[in-house]
Amino acid sequence: MLQYLSKLIFASELAVNSDILGNQAAVNTTSDFIVTGYWENYAVATNPGPGKPTDASYYENDFKSFDQIHYAFLSLDAKPNPDNPNDGKWDHVCIRDTDSLDCVINDVNWPAVWPNPDAWLAGKVEGTYNACHQNGKKFIWTIGGEADLRGGLNIEDVEAFTD
Repeated sequence: MLQYLSKLIFASELAVNSDILGNQAAVNTTSDFIVTGYWENYAVATNPGPGKPTDASYYENDFKSFDQIHYAFLSLDAKPNPDNPNDGKWDHVCIRDTDSLDCVINDVNWPAVWPNPDAWLAGKVEGTYNACHQNGKKFIWTIGGEADLRGGLNIEDVEAFTD
């Protein structure tokens, strides 16, 4: 569910931004504020539109007041634990989705249908992303959070992280 919103001040000259897939997404340029919504990957719509969680229409009512959505969370930890975060270092294997604990690239690269074991999640991500993109909102897939590794990234991790 949308837990909070914040008004973040940005230069309003930045009218178009590129999203994670390279698509252009218009950003609100009518004010000096960008209204940001926070959406957790396990959340269901508070005011669902027509359709299922795999459809953009399902999220449109909840997203309509926002210019961008922060979709949470991706994790560096293979076994994230919000009650007792691990102290280890990132293993460089992949960045994981905290809902499936699988490598997030599997959610993105595989079709959102069986035999993809994460099809349920891939469909949700696709529906959320499309709800943003089709309505001129920016989709930001966030990493970190209370369950992630306490150590975060070190300078030697940056190249692997950005590949």
